[in-house]
Amino acid sequence: MSNNDDKNVNQNLNNNKEINNNNKQINNNEDNKSEIITKSKKPGFKSKQKPILKTKSIGNNNELYKKKNKNINNINNDKNKYKAGYAANYKKQKKLNNIDNESTSSETKSKISYKNIPKSAKKRQTENAQTKSYKKNNNKNNIDITQISFNNDDISAILNSKIGFVNLGNSCFMNTCLQNLIHSEYFIKILMTKINLVSRNKTPITYRFIKLLLEIIDNKNNSVISPKNLKDVFSRRHDIFRGFRQHDTQEFCRIFLEDINQELNEVTEKPPYKELSTLNKTKLQCDKEFDDNFKSRENSLIIKCFYSQIINIFKCKCGFETYSFQKVLDFPLLFKKDCKKIELKQLLKLYFESEKISFETKCEKCNKKEVHEKEIKFSQTPNILILSLQRRNERTGKKNDCKLKFSEKLDIIDYIDKDFRYKNESKYSLYGIGNHVGNFTFGHYFAYIKLSDDNWYEFNDSIVVPCSNNIESSSSAYILFYKKIEE
Repeated sequence: MSNNDDKNVNQNLNNNKEINNNNKQINNNEDNKSEIITKSKKPGFKSKQKPILKTKSIGNNNELYKKKNKNINNINNDKNKYKAGYAANYKKQKKLNNIDNESTSSETKSKISYKNIPKSAKKRQTENAQTKSYKKNNNKNNIDITQISFNNDDISAILNSKIGFVNLGNSCFMNTCLQNLIHSEYFIKILMTKINLVSRNKTPITYRFIKLLLEIIDNKNNSVISPKNLKDVFSRRHDIFRGFRQHDTQEFCRIFLEDINQELNEVTEKPPYKELSTLNKTKLQCDKEFDDNFKSRENSLIIKCFYSQIINIFKCKCGFETYSFQKVLDFPLLFKKDCKKIELKQLLKLYFESEKISFETKCEKCNKKEVHEKEIKFSQTPNILILSLQRRNERTGKKNDCKLKFSEKLDIIDYIDKDFRYKNESKYSLYGIGNHVGNFTFGHYFAYIKLSDDNWYEFNDSIVVPCSNNIESSSSAYILFYKKIEE
């Protein structure tokens, strides 16, 4: 080969080196541009250019993945240790429960049961223990009620209780009635003597009511009680009270007391009904005959506690009088139209005032058809007097917010027939009020109760507080409970 050929080959090699160097510079410039672009972009911005150092980024992810796996393995190990420790503790606790009947001190139990247990496990263990003790108490209370005897301390605990009831969904009407009945001394004392008549299947409503009283006796902390079991049993018997609709507390009270009356009726075989003849008989004779006939068919503690006996006197123009009698649970007192303020005595006077019968009836003495005058009076006064204030307008459904003035002491001597006033049973003392606020579509019921400390308390579902309002003048008073004063 000649020298010229060697020179040409060397020149070609040098040219190729220059080209390669230039390509490297171009690539380096492009890399620098891509780095500048990716750094200048805002966080979260996805660059169109793919990362150049692909293998390096994968390598970093592999390292992170290894770290994550390591952490996960550590967590699993901790979980396994925790499960093993908890299982070991459970076995120890089980052994402890088995030897619970032996004379083991409480300190030893705590050392065994709480050794090496995480806080969350301790909390769960405490909650389980509370649940077990609650169930244990419930099972204890499920014994036959007829085996329970109530002493004076138990009755005092009921009558002086300041325990609220859970609102189960528009159940304030029920809670208000129950609070008034629970604090009815005469009723509770007699009910405690009739426990032998109560059974779970034959008297389900009375049974649940007694169970509610037992919960009150056992409730030392005045914590809230749920009357759900009583509500469920009552609703199964009366479909209208199912669900969460609002109802009338007066209506509930009548039906509830009538249910107990039927369940605790001591008459097993009812004799045929007898018509009362008043001919040639005095009022006293007629009153006793009607009372005996009635009690031969219905005789319960509800009759003794709440029912009064009313005499209807029909007077003819010739002066002859005939009588009829009836048992009354409560007295519906009507308000005058558009009244702004009225006294309770005026409502009672309106209820007992005489009226003329709109049709002619034949007189048993003169045999003439004449318009008779009708008069209503007490022949027997109740031990507990219930006055139901009729604030609902039956035609329009609107509520009458007339302010009612009443006192804690009430004397009904003017409304007792003169032939029965010798009994001297006309004086009463107010101890319970059922109140209603709002309208009858979106209203609310609550109770005022007077306890043995002579103070009034507001029982508003689950809340029980001292009463701050003047209870003797109210536009919300809806049902009044008076007890007879023994002289």
